[in-house]
Amino acid sequence: MINIPKLKNDFNTIIRQRNELQDKRTTLEEKLSDIREHYNDLVKNNSKKIYLYCLDSLYFQYKILRVELEQFQKMISLIFNRMYGDYYKLYNIISSQCKDNCVDIKLPTDNIVIYKDLDPLTEYSLDDVTVTHNAIINMLQQLNELYDSKQSEIGRHNSNMRVGFSVTSFISTLSYENKLLGEHITLYSDYLSFYHSSQRKYFDMALYKINNFMREIEDEILTNHKKDAPVEEIIMEIESEPEPEPPKVELPKATEPEPPKVEPPKVEPPKATEPEPPSVVEPEQSNAIEREQPEDEIKREEVLNDDDFQVVGKGGKRGKKK
Repeated sequence: MINIPKLKNDFNTIIRQRNELQDKRTTLEEKLSDIREHYNDLVKNNSKKIYLYCLDSLYFQYKILRVELEQFQKMISLIFNRMYGDYYKLYNIISSQCKDNCVDIKLPTDNIVIYKDLDPLTEYSLDDVTVTHNAIINMLQQLNELYDSKQSEIGRHNSNMRVGFSVTSFISTLSYENKLLGEHITLYSDYLSFYHSSQRKYFDMALYKINNFMREIEDEILTNHKKDAPVEEIIMEIESEPEPEPPKVELPKATEPEPPKVEPPKVEPPKATEPEPPSVVEPEQSNAIEREQPEDEIKREEVLNDDDFQVVGKGGKRGKKK
């Protein structure tokens, strides 16, 4: 009814992932310890202030890596704790329901460590996880065997007992209880398969992150960018470097005020004036002008008229000599 070998193989895969994650965590601890010891040796052998100033960046890198490693440690502890908590709770559910339903199986109770929900960072050992998982597999196997035996019993009752309708209800009750047992077995198996699947995802995620973290340590710190250069040569290079001079402060130059800009006056071009049209003098106005002639002009006319011409009058006609 359930695939017990598949459940065992899935659990073995998870155990391999857990062991790999544990090994990488131990390796990271060793690498950071090496960085710390290396820094301490450099500080101990080079106590000049300029050396300590140069080595301070290494210590800062170590602190950053230490903080990241602590976060990884917490994440791994949560995964390990959750792993045991899933198995322990499933074990309690199966055992309690078997007791309540009076299912005749042997419940393994030895060496099962109590899980504490209030302490989510407690790491349970691999042996505790294995013992609890094996107890679940053992109960599922017993339940599966019990289901098969009851199913065979129901088949024998159907074939051998021919007493009429009086036994039909009995056989129906046996079939109902056995079907209910089979549904419980399937449900427990689905729970365990789900735990295996979720735990694999958690371990894959943690392994991916911790591998990137280890690669970062190798690239940024443990790999010497000056290959084949021992620490003594690096220290000598630091000694040979001149001490930095204080920065020169340049005084601001006095700038003379610029003279005000005088703009030339704007000369507007003369506007072209159109000639005025000649005024037309009406006749009445011309008579008035003739009446207003000056005396000099009248005298001049009299002188001109001495040549036997007679002026008739002002504005009159000129006649001939009589």
